[in-house]
Amino acid sequence: PFSCRVTCTRMTLPNQVGNENSVEFEAVLPAATSPSFDSNNSQESDNDSAKDEECIAATTNWETVVLSPELAGIGARKTQRHSAGHEERQWFKRVFIACRVIQVGHIKLVEQSFFARFDLFVEWQDADWSQKHFKQLEQDATHWEPNIRFSNADTFTTKDKIFITFPNTGFIGYRITVEGEFRVHFDLRNFPFDAQKLAIQMTMGREKQSNTLLHRDVAQFRDSGNHPNILMEQFSAEYIFRPLRYNIFETSQLTGVEGQSMSQYEIAIPVVRQYGYYLTNIYCVAMVIQLLALGIFLLEIGDPNRILLCATLFMVMAAFKYQTSHDLPRVAVLTQLDMYLLAAGLFLCLVFAYAGCSVRWASGAPRATTMEITADIDDRMLLAFFLLWLLMHLAFAVSCCRTVSMRLMRIRTFGELDMEYVDLLTQAGFQLSEGVVQGDVFQNQRECVTQKIMLEEKNQDFHNTEKWSNKNVSANFRPDRKSVRRKRSTSERSD
Repeated sequence: PFSCRVTCTRMTLPNQVGNENSVEFEAVLPAATSPSFDSNNSQESDNDSAKDEECIAATTNWETVVLSPELAGIGARKTQRHSAGHEERQWFKRVFIACRVIQVGHIKLVEQSFFARFDLFVEWQDADWSQKHFKQLEQDATHWEPNIRFSNADTFTTKDKIFITFPNTGFIGYRITVEGEFRVHFDLRNFPFDAQKLAIQMTMGREKQSNTLLHRDVAQFRDSGNHPNILMEQFSAEYIFRPLRYNIFETSQLTGVEGQSMSQYEIAIPVVRQYGYYLTNIYCVAMVIQLLALGIFLLEIGDPNRILLCATLFMVMAAFKYQTSHDLPRVAVLTQLDMYLLAAGLFLCLVFAYAGCSVRWASGAPRATTMEITADIDDRMLLAFFLLWLLMHLAFAVSCCRTVSMRLMRIRTFGELDMEYVDLLTQAGFQLSEGVVQGDVFQNQRECVTQKIMLEEKNQDFHNTEKWSNKNVSANFRPDRKSVRRKRSTSERSD
């Protein structure tokens, strides 16, 4: 009919990279569109390969048949149709991730860790197994399934794993509950007016059945399009929780596995610190200690008690600073609270220096030969120190207000907002300004429906009218009186 040479090439599937299993791709040319070749030309030459490529490229469409009896987890036979001129297909498996954070607690600044419990939704495409019942996925573990590793977890446990299939879209997946202690790096430069990112990092591991390394070219994470990342209502006296964000990373070859770059998915839980406690218990106390130092001007100019008062107040400030440092990790950067307490210590040092000078060069003192500190100079120094104290606190107030106003903008750098969750927030009446949700997400989100239910079901009876009593308790849970008497008599004889 026609003379055509079909080239069969032995290749390796992407999800089997590094494995010896290989499959054959066979290009089948339709007879109606296949060009004819000269059958008399039987000589093998270098031009044959070029003609073969021209033959395949000239077809309007061709079919790639994948034959792999070994790969039962992803199907023994798959057909993929291509068109001439299309871009090369990206041969990697996409694993879609979504999270529902149930509880966040024990945020430890010193250890830089936090506790979290969340539901993890994992989905991937598998046309063959998606047509089966989800019970078969639980009983038969031969299907393709990625192993997800929690990179920044100190300890974690998993439970309540439930498989699910999507026959219409060809996807399968599972939902699993994860809880554990996760380590995170806190940026404390703006403490206590800071916003922190509580991150949970997931790294692609190996395929569970074939033990194949799922590096970047084999499998990658993607954000799920049918599950929004949801943070359930949290209760904390120190933090305000913001909507979840996510990031998709790729590790370098040095930090990957076996010299391969791995795909990573990060769920970020933004928290904003409530600074009222620190204002009343640290800043206000430090302000009062600095004002007490100005009490030296109530003493006589040459009175040595001036030096004693300043030294005592400085020791109190040093002890106060030492106590607050126990609540923070030993980081190399200075927090905003550290800078304020250091400025307060410097102010006390200046007052202490003037107190020493006033005692040495007091008017009428034996040592006051070339310089004398009179009452007029002392009054001017009181005004100068008070203005210095006022300007210092005004500068810190402006800095704190600027830091607080930039907290929500800093949350934008934590990751991307889930668009499905943004739609839910928009329907709930929240506004999105420059990538940040405005307002408290969890404020007035619960509606008390007690009175509403009572009115709707006022004249209807839906509850169980039978009382709890010994009559309707199962006999399996009632002890036998004879056995009880027998046990009592046995124990009395043993005594």
